[in-house]
Amino acid sequence: MDNKATEDLEMTVLVAEEEGRYEDAFAMYQQLADQGHPYAMSSLARFYDDGLAVDADFDLGLYWAEKAIAAGDLTAINNLAVTFRRIGQMRKSKALFEQALAAGDLGAALDLAQIYSISDQETDRVKHYLQIVLDGEVYVTVSEGDIEEAQALLAEIAGRDLA
Repeated sequence: MDNKATEDLEMTVLVAEEEGRYEDAFAMYQQLADQGHPYAMSSLARFYDDGLAVDADFDLGLYWAEKAIAAGDLTAINNLAVTFRRIGQMRKSKALFEQALAAGDLGAALDLAQIYSISDQETDRVKHYLQIVLDGEVYVTVSEGDIEEAQALLAEIAGRDLA
């Protein structure tokens, strides 16, 4: 498939997914993933993890996430960390969030802060991760929503410190 056809397919798949046509989107992601497209691989992992257009299948989700990471899709690291958190494998989840953070995904710092916030003994670590998020550039390294969540968690911690 030439570059123009690939670009057209990339746009079409995003529209299909946005419109909720998951079966169509899955087929297009599969086609792109077979051509080595990292984002498509990551998307297939998400589809398998969430059971979109296919039966949920952790093993296939893991397979496609690992392929996406190997192909250079850094967001797949964070997505895989979320999957491990969802199934209760916290050590793997934390390690992957750390890897995502080291690769420049500052949103992973918010996930780490949330994980560590369950323990009052980890307050300094939580504050450290929240500060990473707050120091990020909106729409460049972190989302506005991540910053708002970090501010809310920091306020919650401050409230606990005063109590």
